[in-house]
Amino acid sequence: MAIFTNIRIVSKYETKLLVRGWFFKVFAFLALFAAIILGSIYILQPFQEPAMVNRSVIPYLFMLVMNVGQAVVSVFLASEYLKRDKQLDTSEVFYTRPLSNAEYLLGKMWATLKVFFLLDMAVAAIALIMSLIKYGVDLDYLSYIWYFLLLSVPTLVFIVGLSTTLMLILNNQAITMVLLLAYIGVTLFYIDDLYYYLFDYIGFNLPMLKSAVTGFSGLSRLINHRLCYLLLGIGLILTDISLFHRLANSRYSLLPWRIAAGLFLLAGLYSGYRHIHTYKVDEGFRADMIALDNRYVNQGGAVADSCMLSVTQRGDSINVKADLTVRPREEGNILVFTLNPGFEIRNISAAGHDMECERKMHLIVLTFKETLPADEPLRLTMEYGGMADERICYLDITDEKMIENTKVLSMLNVGKRYLFQEKDFTMLTPESYWYPRPGVAFSNENPEWQMSYFTDFNVSVTPNPGLTPISQGSCTVNADSTQYTFTPESSLPSVSLLIGDYNPKCMTVDSIDYIVWELGKWDDRFSVFDSISDTLPNFIRDTRRSMEYQADMLYPFKRFQIAEVPVNFTSYKRVWTSAYEQLQPEMALVHERGCDMRSFQFENMKRMYGNGRNRRRGNSNMSEKEILVSVFVSAINFMMQSGTYSGSSRNGQFSMTQTDNPYYYMPLFYNFRYNIYSSDWPMAMRMVESMTNTNSNNGNGDWLRRMNGLSEDEKALILMGKYDFNRIMSDPEWEDLADNALALKTNDFFAPVSAVMGYEAMIDSITAKTREKEFSNVSFDSVLNWLQEFSGVSLKEKIDAWDEPVRLACYKIGNPQLTTVTTDTADIYQAEIALENISDYPGYVTVEFVFYEMENAGDEDKPKRMMISVGPHETRRVVTHWFNTSSMINVNTMLSSNLPHNVRLDNSNYSTYTGTELTPEGVYVLRGGVDNTLPGEIIVDNEDSELFSLSRPIRTGYLSKWIDKSREKKNEFIYQGFSDWYSYTLWTLVTEQYLYGDYIKSAYIISPGDGSQYARWKVPLKEAGVYDVYFYASPDMYNNNNRNRRWNNNNNFNNNNNNGRWTPTDYNFEIGQFDMWDPVSLNMRRADEGWNMLGTFRFEADTVNIRLNNKSGVSVVVADAVRLVKRER
Repeated sequence: MAIFTNIRIVSKYETKLLVRGWFFKVFAFLALFAAIILGSIYILQPFQEPAMVNRSVIPYLFMLVMNVGQAVVSVFLASEYLKRDKQLDTSEVFYTRPLSNAEYLLGKMWATLKVFFLLDMAVAAIALIMSLIKYGVDLDYLSYIWYFLLLSVPTLVFIVGLSTTLMLILNNQAITMVLLLAYIGVTLFYIDDLYYYLFDYIGFNLPMLKSAVTGFSGLSRLINHRLCYLLLGIGLILTDISLFHRLANSRYSLLPWRIAAGLFLLAGLYSGYRHIHTYKVDEGFRADMIALDNRYVNQGGAVADSCMLSVTQRGDSINVKADLTVRPREEGNILVFTLNPGFEIRNISAAGHDMECERKMHLIVLTFKETLPADEPLRLTMEYGGMADERICYLDITDEKMIENTKVLSMLNVGKRYLFQEKDFTMLTPESYWYPRPGVAFSNENPEWQMSYFTDFNVSVTPNPGLTPISQGSCTVNADSTQYTFTPESSLPSVSLLIGDYNPKCMTVDSIDYIVWELGKWDDRFSVFDSISDTLPNFIRDTRRSMEYQADMLYPFKRFQIAEVPVNFTSYKRVWTSAYEQLQPEMALVHERGCDMRSFQFENMKRMYGNGRNRRRGNSNMSEKEILVSVFVSAINFMMQSGTYSGSSRNGQFSMTQTDNPYYYMPLFYNFRYNIYSSDWPMAMRMVESMTNTNSNNGNGDWLRRMNGLSEDEKALILMGKYDFNRIMSDPEWEDLADNALALKTNDFFAPVSAVMGYEAMIDSITAKTREKEFSNVSFDSVLNWLQEFSGVSLKEKIDAWDEPVRLACYKIGNPQLTTVTTDTADIYQAEIALENISDYPGYVTVEFVFYEMENAGDEDKPKRMMISVGPHETRRVVTHWFNTSSMINVNTMLSSNLPHNVRLDNSNYSTYTGTELTPEGVYVLRGGVDNTLPGEIIVDNEDSELFSLSRPIRTGYLSKWIDKSREKKNEFIYQGFSDWYSYTLWTLVTEQYLYGDYIKSAYIISPGDGSQYARWKVPLKEAGVYDVYFYASPDMYNNNNRNRRWNNNNNFNNNNNNGRWTPTDYNFEIGQFDMWDPVSLNMRRADEGWNMLGTFRFEADTVNIRLNNKSGVSVVVADAVRLVKRER
């Protein structure tokens, strides 16, 4: 047809113009150069990121980076060529080249798209060639086509059509480019997952990482989203035909294009509507399930004693027969079960008789004609099948949390899947409710749904030909290898089912089977250790024993399995358990090829141990076997760390965050072994776990607190002082602090028993009670009754007050005293400390005396930890005796407003005395309070909002004012972290135990400057006279090598400007009354920790003003407290 010929001619001509243009040449060169650099960084480098083992990462990364760049450049090109066309609006040109608007404009559009598509292919070819060099033929070739079609094509068509349309409407290139660049910027840095990624036309935030096992997560949604922008782009291009007034065509000739444009635009808008509607339908479905659970949460509860599952796989569907033995928890005629709503119920029988059931979404409601007695066994059989629906998963997780991005390489988004059911791969964890479970799935009105019980499971699986199933228990296979039966040796809280093309790698060590299940899509990566197979059992044994030592219990199962699962399998942290879904009884579910764990990249680790570490250690003779041993030990230790740490800076403040390790080993030893249940206390298991698993503490609290300003416990205490406890436990905003809040309240709950029995004795008692009941259900009431029997303390009052608002006490901690008393046989050291509760609420405090050199301490000098009850406005004196001087006293104020929450007092804090008599060991009530002050002194601290104030910098620009305003937004935690190398441009509030304060030890800090910023104390005096003025200094804030180097670096600069009036290591004060000031300096290199005298002054009976400015050469200026002491005549 002539129209296509004309379009081709125009396209050919415009392509030459674009390719010859300097702008496109520069961009093409930069794009190809960036592709080479990107490939060198992520593909060819010897030490690769773990995510690179997923072969779809490479095309995804290259296409995404290229897509962002060309989205920007195409804005300039698409608007630029319209400016050149002004000269073509003449009749002479029209008769020379008789082209319609459609032919001319479509030809130019296709030329623009074609050159960018060719450039995309060139970039993809570079990535493919580099990948072939690095990995050989083991590549995901279809991913290059997928990402080109999903990313590049819709983005280019849409942005070219949009930019041309705006240019024709606004007729101003500058305004058009500003609007489009702003839109691109908002898309990249702000929109994120707004309205389910609807406005993300670039695809920068869309979850698009492709799994080598199951492909894209939500492919239909991805296609619909990208189709939306492709259709809108085509519609805009067709609209441009009507808007492009190159020649005055007849209005009838434009009608077909206008109709086509309208159809494409409507189709694009409909695709956008469908995209949102799909998410809304899913959210509505989840909300309906929650509402249904709320209705039935108090009805038909039961305990499953046994569950025998017979599973038959038919293509991508499964058929299941479940034989259950259940016991109703209460008398009634209703039983309620939860089963995945995607499964169709085919038959249900009770005691061998078929019965009708009421299926309500995910609930199975069985109504019996006769009343079922409580705790009486009942045999049920259910037959069902079909395709599981993952919308039932994680009903307790908010919709916003469910669509949050999970990224690899900081920019590639991983989709979220919770179950898989396909012909070649199936994965059903307990969260998918693939077998019937008594009770409801989730209720936001009653926490009783959280209860779980141990059950005797048996799973029989007939998979599709060529596939292998995996589950818990010992496996037996029938004669023709078509049916696999799994029989656990003990009761379990749950079972999982995986079916896939798995290849096992097995080893038995100390009668425990260790199995690695690798998917057959790739070579056996663990074969790299075949040369050291004779030594591997020793390292496996050592790792298991290390876990057992830390957990203080033996590994409870007969096997441990590691199974590969798709990269987009996701789980969430829960308040009532420390276990993630990646960890199942006897099993860890690891992402394909270990793509999120560096220790599982064996070739990388071999290069690291063989090259980097040898050079650092000066060992150039490390053998190949030694390297393999190091790699293997690193790989099997992936479960040892409880979490990882990462830093971030926001609103001018630096903070460290901890990310939990979902493979942390403790649930294998505890959560899947014990079960403490209670209908009134659904978190009973979590409470007991937090009390008994003290060895799981990783000991990183001190430095993490210093970086963040507050520990996680202190943040939880601040929230508990402001909000209802149940809100803290349920609010997604504070989910990272829920564990801390629960642990704090649990410690307070058991404190009365601990105060009588002793902390260690109480923990030992609870531990002994729970360990008597391995793989069985233990009532929380029986644990409480057992504690009452041994301690004589009833916790009923604590139980009744659990839901009441938390009342935080406040404590003043006295200076510890050490008195040496010489007896006939030896020197005895009497260590004591006083604690005063200055609040209106009772509380508990733990005091622990610690020795650094534990190997030299006898049994009588082992650490002592005591729980002290302190009533309102009461003072307690704790006295202990030792044969050696204790090195440290740790005071934990538990449920209190004290900051820091945990105070550590070492030898430097002791007041030492020599005595002749010993006070018997014990806890005494003191008259009066803790008084660490001198007679006649007046102290003003930075926490006194009436007498302490700070200067604020004068801001003139809109940007600086906006930055300051963003920093001053409401924050629950006003105390910030302190870092040696961070710059503090504004006064920042920090807490440290060596700062001054009655119960909040805090100060304001700021980086040194020109002296324009200052802190001001106003000290009211009732009497005139001569006063000594002191400042509370904290040399620990700046006395380290980094700061000393910074001091030295500043000396040369500052010495040229001081004119002999001050030195760079001074703090500079002004002290005065009635607007008359005396300058005073304090040399911080020579300052002592605590009170340092600034001078002696005569003051009238009025207010004394003391100002500290930020002109100094030290790394940080600290404004804490000042003290005035009147001199006696």
